[in-house]
Amino acid sequence: KIESEEYEEALCLAQTYGLDTDLVYQRQWRKSAVNIASIQNYLSKIKKRSWVLHECLERVPENVDAAKELLQYGLKGTDLEALVAIGRGADDGRFTLPGEVDIDNIPYEELSPPSEEPAKNKKEKKINKRRELLKLVNFAKLTLEQKELCRCRRKLLTYLDRLATYEEILGVPHASEQRYDAEFFKKFRNQNIVLSARTYARESNVQALEILFTYHGSDLLPHRLAILSNFPETTSPHEYSVLLPEAWYVT
Repeated sequence: KIESEEYEEALCLAQTYGLDTDLVYQRQWRKSAVNIASIQNYLSKIKKRSWVLHECLERVPENVDAAKELLQYGLKGTDLEALVAIGRGADDGRFTLPGEVDIDNIPYEELSPPSEEPAKNKKEKKINKRRELLKLVNFAKLTLEQKELCRCRRKLLTYLDRLATYEEILGVPHASEQRYDAEFFKKFRNQNIVLSARTYARESNVQALEILFTYHGSDLLPHRLAILSNFPETTSPHEYSVLLPEAWYVT
């Protein structure tokens, strides 16, 4: 049924005989463009955590909003609750979102403050509960699955950070939607940020380079002069003077 793309019948058969429905949703997801609808209709119904996280990390959507949505969806499944659940063996390898697994038999309602509470109280309770969850994690003795979850989370955060930088480089939201290049972003999000800066310098792209220095200063500023030396000789230093270190004179 899956091969012949009779997905509704395949789902009915799987549900009737207690079979895994993941295969049906996986095929539909792979055959669909990545957007908010396909994330909700297909990806969110797939249970296997490793498969879902792989898709969130490897697929690069064709528009910026979908790219952000996919990364954020993966990030939700790598939160502290998932880390604790894995350590307790309470997840069964399932991709779980906050609130889907009880921690120490504490309902999610107690982990999340009621919506009618003042914002300040909600924020304080959220911070306190995260501290409680942190106490349940022994970072010195993480299991392989927990380490893999942390690795995925770090990568997702890196990709989201690079996406935010890329959006800044593209310009205002409307422009970023039109100029977004999935193939470029796939390379940019994995590239050493110093190499990215060097490329922009060689292209005399002062604006992009200024954005990189602003958002990734800790990584780039130690190499500032080496990066700036890649500007072509035909580019006047006045054009990128804003990037040059300022000299201070003591009188």
